[in-house]
Amino acid sequence: MTRTRSSRSPQPFHWAEALTCDAAASVVLRGTQSTSIRTGEDATGRHITVSIGRVLLYLYDRPAVLSHTGAWSKAQDIAERAFPAHHTSPEPRNVNDRDRPLMVATAVVQCAREQNPVSVDGATTALAGRPYIQVQVGRLTVVCLDQPAVQSVAACWQNVAPVLADVFPDEDEVAERRRSATAFERSTRTVPVASPAPTASPPTDISRTADRLAALEARVGRLERRREEASGG
Repeated sequence: MTRTRSSRSPQPFHWAEALTCDAAASVVLRGTQSTSIRTGEDATGRHITVSIGRVLLYLYDRPAVLSHTGAWSKAQDIAERAFPAHHTSPEPRNVNDRDRPLMVATAVVQCAREQNPVSVDGATTALAGRPYIQVQVGRLTVVCLDQPAVQSVAACWQNVAPVLADVFPDEDEVAERRRSATAFERSTRTVPVASPAPTASPPTDISRTADRLAALEARVGRLERRREEASGG
């Protein structure tokens, strides 16, 4: 039995084509959340890591960061109207239930490019009668049950702004700065001024000077002869 080798080159395998489960993360926050912002770099590239409670996000480009910052800026405005003054979220109804799971999971989300869909909603549930703010950015949905939860998360995303400028600078701003720097250098550049060519001095005619010297020597000679004649006489 002879084996023949196909002339076609093997096609690269894309792992995303083999996925049979598309997962999303949904978290509920109450009270002030612990947050942190870090930067790093791995095989995928540079990234900003944002930790909010039990949620850990890896952001790999500028549009991904802006998707979150824009959504939470809007959520902060809606929260001022959604939550009544001095509102505090009560504890879960089954907080003392023995069958309530005690394990708290950590959601890890990786984001690249602009995240869609992005939605922000604030309302009071008809069933529980409790206000809430819901923010969905891509595959991550965050439900905040009180004002401190919204404020702590929104403040975290506001603090990402200066880090974003260092890790993922705006290409348009960088190009504009380069153009401004180039224009400034051109305006302050010293223009070399050519020095005037030296004027050549006219040549000196020494022929008359030689004649005068000869005449002067002849005169001196006559004076010396006269002096000798006078002294001898």
